[in-house]
Amino acid sequence: MAKKKKVAKRSRAQKREEQKRSQRLRLLRISGLAILLTVVLAGFAYYRASTAPQVEAPLELMPDNIDGPIDAPVSIVEFGDFGCPACRAWHNSGIKDA
Repeated sequence: MAKKKKVAKRSRAQKREEQKRSQRLRLLRISGLAILLTVVLAGFAYYRASTAPQVEAPLELMPDNIDGPIDAPVSIVEFGDFGCPACRAWHNSGIKDA
């Protein structure tokens, strides 16, 4: 005589609990990935900032008349990109304000 196997039927409540658990795990994975990505990007930014070349104070090497006369007909304005390591180093070295 063959024994009948009992098939366990899941109730609606059990199915809902499994779906909630699945959603929580998915949210946990996505959150963990976002946190990991943020930490990696912050580490990369810190590394780039710490490896920027240090520039000796260039103004000490320049002559005093570098600015020219105050009533000169032409003014030169310099624009720099502080994302560029060379521009950032130049700015951090203590450039004179006009």
